[in-house]
Amino acid sequence: MNLNPNAPVPNSVPTSAPALSAPQPGDQSATVHVRSSRRSWRWIVLFGVMACLGIGGWWLYRGSVLRSLPTQIQSAEVSLRSGKFQIARDKLASIQWFEPHHPDVLSIVGRSWLEEGQLEKALPFLESVPEDAAAFEKAGFALASAWLRSGDLERAEAALRRYLARFPTAENAREELRWLCFNQFRTRDVEQILIDRLKLIPGDPETLAALLDSEYRQQVPFEGAKYLEQINQLRPGQGSVSVALGFAHWRMGNVEKARSLFQTALTASPDQSHVLLTVAAFLLEQGQSQEAEQLLESKQIQQDDRYWSLRSELSEQRQQIEPALNDLDRAISLRGNNYRYASRRANLLRSLKRMQEAAAASEVALRLQQVDRAFADIVEAGTHHQPTQEVAINIARQYTEAGNSFLAENWMKLGRVKDEG
Repeated sequence: MNLNPNAPVPNSVPTSAPALSAPQPGDQSATVHVRSSRRSWRWIVLFGVMACLGIGGWWLYRGSVLRSLPTQIQSAEVSLRSGKFQIARDKLASIQWFEPHHPDVLSIVGRSWLEEGQLEKALPFLESVPEDAAAFEKAGFALASAWLRSGDLERAEAALRRYLARFPTAENAREELRWLCFNQFRTRDVEQILIDRLKLIPGDPETLAALLDSEYRQQVPFEGAKYLEQINQLRPGQGSVSVALGFAHWRMGNVEKARSLFQTALTASPDQSHVLLTVAAFLLEQGQSQEAEQLLESKQIQQDDRYWSLRSELSEQRQQIEPALNDLDRAISLRGNNYRYASRRANLLRSLKRMQEAAAASEVALRLQQVDRAFADIVEAGTHHQPTQEVAINIARQYTEAGNSFLAENWMKLGRVKDEG
């Protein structure tokens, strides 16, 4: 034990804490802290006020822009019709900030780029216009036109068919679709397009004349091939274009070229009815019955008379006459006014030694052949384009003879109109 009173005590603790000393005149740390805190709050308040003013101003500006939207759209449309394409887009610039997906804005901007030939810029805008929007009436047709100009005939056709489903009386779209199919040698599709128009406008003279032309005025394969070659170079690999070009070369006697194009078409569009039927007909003619039969296995083409006709030819090549006749009868049930079907049927019946039936079938074939010749003469003379009452009634009688009551009634209606005129 250390008894020395002066010795230091280890780990000693003071009995009382020292008193806090008041800040001296030279100590500024507390004052600076208080002032800094007040200044920070002022900045926060200031920024908050500015933000509120900015948001309020933005909403006021947005409101004024949206209130002027109908006027701006109308003004932009006027500029577009006047050929002032950039001005039309400029008028919509502020609206695009707030309503970038507005159908009218998309339509006008897209159509302005289309008119300037800027297809890549036009397409995204036109494709974005909803089909149920009022703006689709102009944008939908413009979209189809853009695909046509780009050489994408398949997308153009799809766009035109969607447009006609929405606007069935749109003559501009119907004519574009008709010529698109015509340039691809798709006579049946052209026929259906014209018949659909007749259902809307019964007795229309232009449509009736066009129907006769489509069936009895033969296309020149060479002329069609030139156009299709250009499209194929611009957009290679389209199934519908390849099969049409192959068909043209087939008809011109370029068999190997046609074969190559048909193979491209099958690769690109293996489920397209027109491709399957055309290529199957080609293969049958070339004696490749097994390959043709494989294409005819598709169920989607069984509602087409050409499917049953090709099956009939396939059976006939194999000397299976009874099945050939049965399949041909199915074709005739779908399209009974076909002279070639009637003639083949008479021949098949003779092969089966069913002479009485063959004689009756020959009479039908002869009647249809006479109708075909009469129509061919009318088309060659051109009297069907501005028909007199006599010509219209004569054509109606020919259609009645052929068993086509729909077209007979339409020509008779036209004849009555001529009489009243």
